Amino acid sequence: MTSLLPPNATAAERAIEATDSHIDTLDVLIDTVWDPATCPPDFLPWLAWSFSVDTWDPEWPVAVKRQVIAESFDVHRRKGTRGAIRRALEAMDLDLIRIIEWFEDEPQQDPYTFRIEVGTVSRGLTENERKQILATIEATKNVRSHMNDLRIYLQQMSKAPVLAAALTTGEITTIYPYAITDRTVQTAKPFLAAGIYGAEIATVYPQGNPA
Repeated sequence: MTSLLPPNATAAERAIEATDSHIDTLDVLIDTVWDPATCPPDFLPWLAWSFSVDTWDPEWPVAVKRQVIAESFDVHRRKGTRGAIRRALEAMDLDLIRIIEWFEDEPQQDPYTFRIEVGTVSRGLTENERKQILATIEATKNVRSHMNDLRIYLQQMSKAPVLAAALTTGEITTIYPYAITDRTVQTAKPFLAAGIYGAEIATVYPQGNPA
């Protein structure tokens, strides 16, 4: 490769030239680098920096990193509002997010204060994650408002017991060909009978005319 550097070029300049000499051979497409959904994982920190992501953790799963970057547009568009805080926290894979402002609380709190409740299901939060939640809230809230309470909950998945019963009934009928299985023989009894026949003859004559 022919160098375009002058003879008095420094070692750093020659190293940069050597690095740039094969930059066109890198298998990275510019249209994928600028898309949070397709950006190679190794380039995500730089993409987050270019999108002005306020809170970043190298230990996050790749899916969370992509989500945080993708949500940064709406977060910055609504920065200083309740919606911006919610969107920023949702991107951090939190399952419960409640933002209660001073006029919604019972009893009512000091003006321009708020409190937040966040929670996860079946997993706890590390100390670093708690610090990131605080940093995210501070970065997205408006300057006038102040958070006076942050509560973090761990929710266990629980389901109401389900009771069920099933009853199956039926009858089994077996039909066999007719067969005589019991015989009873009755002996005829003799019958006796008698009859009497009798008759009388009466003759009636006229008076005075004896027979």
